[in-house]
Amino acid sequence: MRFPIGILIVSLVAFLTGVLPAPAQAPAPEVLQFEEVSVTADSRGPAIWRVTRGNAEVWILPTVGLMPEDLAWNKASLQKIITSAKQVMLPPQPDLNLIDIGWFYLWNSSLIRQPRGQTLEGSLPEPLRTRFAAARALAERETDRYASDIPAVAAIRLGRDFARALDLTRREPRRTVERLAREAKVKIANVGSFEVMPAVRELLNLSHDKQRICLEQVVADTERVARDAERAANEWADGRILAAQPHYSETRIIDCATSLSSSAAKVEVAHNTMLANAIDVALRTPGKSVALIPLGPLTRKGGVLDLLGNKGVVIHQPET
Repeated sequence: MRFPIGILIVSLVAFLTGVLPAPAQAPAPEVLQFEEVSVTADSRGPAIWRVTRGNAEVWILPTVGLMPEDLAWNKASLQKIITSAKQVMLPPQPDLNLIDIGWFYLWNSSLIRQPRGQTLEGSLPEPLRTRFAAARALAERETDRYASDIPAVAAIRLGRDFARALDLTRREPRRTVERLAREAKVKIANVGSFEVMPAVRELLNLSHDKQRICLEQVVADTERVARDAERAANEWADGRILAAQPHYSETRIIDCATSLSSSAAKVEVAHNTMLANAIDVALRTPGKSVALIPLGPLTRKGGVLDLLGNKGVVIHQPET
């Protein structure tokens, strides 16, 4: 099996929950504005939101998708916050049952391959074929890498190959946050899990014409990331979150997936709701918590800050 179905599912969930940056030509997510502002960032570290209720507070570190593996950023302010926290909350994870995945692959393996005698690039219309070939070149991969893939699988594989070729990672700053929490002996908790197999089945069963729409979005993402990912990460590292936003916005594949699949739309809603509810619960008892949340789900209309505002939580934006 050239492309493990488990990796396919995890990668697909990453798209649905907004961890990837988006193309510059896509509209930036609507960022909520709040009147009360507190200074929580400086030029030496990332911007951090703070939400409060009474004597309870949650400090929220946003992430901006792919970052250079060797990105240098000042961790002192974050370390100080984590050291005095009662817990660090990480985004919800997909509920992946290996038995379900195995059965899915056994009975649906044909869904992730081109029909016999047909290739991916041979099936793509122009100009998508040319743009895909250019993106593939950026990812340092040859045609046969994707030859048997359906468009949805090629989109996921291209995103992973591209990140590897440019030495970009999705592991930061989560990896650092977890390390700092362990060193400070602070509790680390995922805020929940959500079912993803219905969304995977629905998306893989779409016609190839519809899947190509999402492939085109990933191709556009590679074009933008090649140009802007390093700039977005550097702005993030210096606490200039507003300056980072022109170089980071929602990946359009989220809109693509949720518009084509009702199950995918439910995954996005569940992800944001669980984060907001977990923060709401943390704010019911005095003390400090830290949460790690992708910038898109955090700030877009209907996202985590929006949901928290509806719960009467006081939201302090970082000064940037």
